[in-house]
Amino acid sequence: MALLQVENLSVQFGGLKALNDVSLQVDTGDFVGLIGPNGAGKTTLFNAITGVVHASAGTIVFDGKSIKGMRPDKIALCGISRTFQNIRLFPKMKVYENVEIGINRIAQYNMLEAVLNTPRKRRLDRETHEHALRYLEQVGILQYKDSYAGELPYGIQRRLEIARAIATQPKILFLDEPAAGMNNDETRDLINFLRALHKQTGLAIILIEHHLEVVMELCRDITVLNLGAMLAHGTPEEIQNDSAVIKAYIGERRNKFHA
Repeated sequence: MALLQVENLSVQFGGLKALNDVSLQVDTGDFVGLIGPNGAGKTTLFNAITGVVHASAGTIVFDGKSIKGMRPDKIALCGISRTFQNIRLFPKMKVYENVEIGINRIAQYNMLEAVLNTPRKRRLDRETHEHALRYLEQVGILQYKDSYAGELPYGIQRRLEIARAIATQPKILFLDEPAAGMNNDETRDLINFLRALHKQTGLAIILIEHHLEVVMELCRDITVLNLGAMLAHGTPEEIQNDSAVIKAYIGERRNKFHA
């Protein structure tokens, strides 16, 4: 059974059909790419799966359970975590505190214990802090633990957002354009980081990315959307040589993948 099975999904905003009959399958441990021109429906697909927008038709089954129509927080608790095109951190909180929020998405103690600062509350706080530091170490930014999130370099903020996402202990991680705004060196560093993270965690990962070299190097399986519909699906080699994909999206950039 697939970890995530999306079938014939459609999303409509008034008279506009943002997604039309889109299907997607992700198995445990997969690294899947989702590409296409601006406005193709990629982020809308993420938003529909994670409950941010309502799907007007189709099915979404995660880990054997239908999650269509569930609230985003309930879907997150099922084991789906994500990042966003625009980084969403708490800039005036410290780096470790941002990760602790991911760990403490469910309250571990009640209000009375918090007010009284009980031994149990103090113990749980220590454990949360230790776990947060381990996640920061895992993504290679432990040295920034006491910095304020808003003061971090852009690439480090991206890693912090991913650290907070994996702190929720998901079964699948959705990454929405993690290389956006990065230069060539930063993009190469991101590729190496995501490859190592996938190997270490075994997480299923779905990646939206306009930097095609990131997708082609990391993803085993790629789905291409165009104008809200599926244009193609296949391996990186198949996608690079698909005439419809080249015409609609890759275009002249195709040459660099064959250099």
